[in-house]
Amino acid sequence: MNRLIYIAAFLLPLDNFPFMFGGGYKPVSLIFIALYLMMNLFSVFKAKYKTSEIYVLLVMITFVLVTFFQNRYYQYENTGLIDACLTIASGTVIYLSFKIFVARHEDPGAYIKLFKCMVYGYGIAVGIGLLQLIYIYVLHIGIIAKFVGLFVSRTGFISTARVHFTFSEPSYIALHTNLLLIPAFIALKRANQLNWIINSIVIGLFIVSLFSFSLRYYMDSIILLLVFLFLYTKRIVKLSVITTFSLASLYCVLYLVFVINVFSINADHFGRIGSFLKNPAAINQDESFSIRSTFSKVAMDSFKEKPILGYGLGNFYYGYKENYSEIVDLSSIKQKELRDADKDKTLHQYNMYTRVLSEMGLMGILLVVPLLYFVFHQPKRSYLKMVLILLAWSQLQFDSFALIQIYFWLALMQHPFIASLELREAVQSQTSPVQTQVQRPLKSPVIAETTLHYR
Repeated sequence: MNRLIYIAAFLLPLDNFPFMFGGGYKPVSLIFIALYLMMNLFSVFKAKYKTSEIYVLLVMITFVLVTFFQNRYYQYENTGLIDACLTIASGTVIYLSFKIFVARHEDPGAYIKLFKCMVYGYGIAVGIGLLQLIYIYVLHIGIIAKFVGLFVSRTGFISTARVHFTFSEPSYIALHTNLLLIPAFIALKRANQLNWIINSIVIGLFIVSLFSFSLRYYMDSIILLLVFLFLYTKRIVKLSVITTFSLASLYCVLYLVFVINVFSINADHFGRIGSFLKNPAAINQDESFSIRSTFSKVAMDSFKEKPILGYGLGNFYYGYKENYSEIVDLSSIKQKELRDADKDKTLHQYNMYTRVLSEMGLMGILLVVPLLYFVFHQPKRSYLKMVLILLAWSQLQFDSFALIQIYFWLALMQHPFIASLELREAVQSQTSPVQTQVQRPLKSPVIAETTLHYR
């Protein structure tokens, strides 16, 4: 049964699989995660749950019921509510599956294998990314595009000349690099489990990612670098020097590539990045940025309109219809996504924080507070601090209740192996990289706390 979770980890890069249901985010891993839960369904009822976990579940059920009665009162359709319920159900399946996996495996070796499967899976993404690169710049032949189409349904690389691997779009790359690939790579390094294949996959993905021409990916990569350096380097002076040098080097490389264009690249979005580097204020006129900022502004106005309960789960569509006219004149704008937004009954806004406010209002805080307690009630080592900061940052640009990365880490952080990891090298010892010694019971009722000795 463990193979199902390992297969799911291996297939995590396929988040826009052509034969899956859904819109842009269609992870094939969800099938194997759900199968693992079905095979261990009895364990769901035997498992012990924390008070905060039960509280979050009750709050979500309450919001579903509140939204149902809101829809009847305001005569809203249930389309958005149904979509929200489906994503919440998917998120619950993901969390329970990984929670059971954690409960059944005290041995750190299981997590080493999980991370290895994950990284090897990204080898598929690197291979598809290289094929997209070849199609764009070397061999523009249909057989390559058809082969790539077996792994990803969106074919934007053809029309926009932007690499996006097996992911839904270029802006999704950091959801994989920051929240899965790099944390897995660091965990394997701490356990002395790296090899040339893993190193090649990580390096190759970052190099090919440069051709995504995604402003969001570049920004997220800078955030990753800053968070890592801040948590890794203890001395303020040393941190300042390293950070300044790193950012200066990165800016020089980007300036050479996008402004001077030393590689003579001619592609959509290429000049867009260069204009931002020459004039940062130009971002205010950028189409992608203006769409997201408009949705956020409308969401805040929707929160002011109904501050207590919000518009209801999945009902941002109605908040948008009633408040967008105060933000922008749709007849005068060029963005098709904004013009057509008032026709999308399952409208999303690319920001989980504004989604909670606009759809749940102040009552949404009742969901956030216990969740924060669940995450932060115990001190965290630098590794988990990095992961949690990057997760929090990612929610500024992603608003799905079914994002696998969130539930994956909420479950795994409860295991002592993950909780004990540091970004810096651990103290050397004579024990094996994955050997553990049980010292005292952990506060969690499922597992015992261990002190790991690894290089």
